[in-house]
Amino acid sequence: MLTVKGLSKSFGAKKAITDLSLTLEEGHIFGMLGTNGAGKSTLLLVAAGLLTPDAGSVARPASLGFLGQELLPVPGATLADVLEAAVAPVRGLEPLLEHLSGQLAAEHADAAIADAYDATLRQAEESGLWSLDARISEVLAGLGLAGRARSRSAHSLSGGQRRRLAIAALLLERPAALLLDEPTNHLDDDAVAFLAAELRTRRGPLLMA
Repeated sequence: MLTVKGLSKSFGAKKAITDLSLTLEEGHIFGMLGTNGAGKSTLLLVAAGLLTPDAGSVARPASLGFLGQELLPVPGATLADVLEAAVAPVRGLEPLLEHLSGQLAAEHADAAIADAYDATLRQAEESGLWSLDARISEVLAGLGLAGRARSRSAHSLSGGQRRRLAIAALLLERPAALLLDEPTNHLDDDAVAFLAAELRTRRGPLLMA
């Protein structure tokens, strides 16, 4: 759940948000429409915890993904670095399973280890551990990045390509809640259709400008 209560934010004499409240539960998609300067990006930045409000509060899930207007990859990071950082929690399940399997073999009577192994195995199956590389390729292709070398510097990409890469990372990371600031900017029709299909399959709350 993502909850905003009594939120207000001003920049000097300009009021961007005044006493705004909303609640997004699982499966809720909330779209914001408005002219430039209406406060959409401000709300997303505050909801993401990147901007401090003048008043009000935000309760957000621990796992939250944010796509902003300005995208600056980590200096020196390659496409592969960005993608692998996004899927690192899923990749990490494989060595954990191997470790727990070894413990089971040595301590087969320990119910706690058996329970931990079963829980980790379920998590691996639900997160698509064994089809992860195919999933990465699918997302890159869907967003028009399939032809880019993964060894290439993320900084060398155009602004539109960096935006596509950031969206790809968010889709692969699968955070509990998503905050997206004009995600279709720089996307062609095929990429927009792919992103829309991906967002429809999500269960967590989505707040989008």
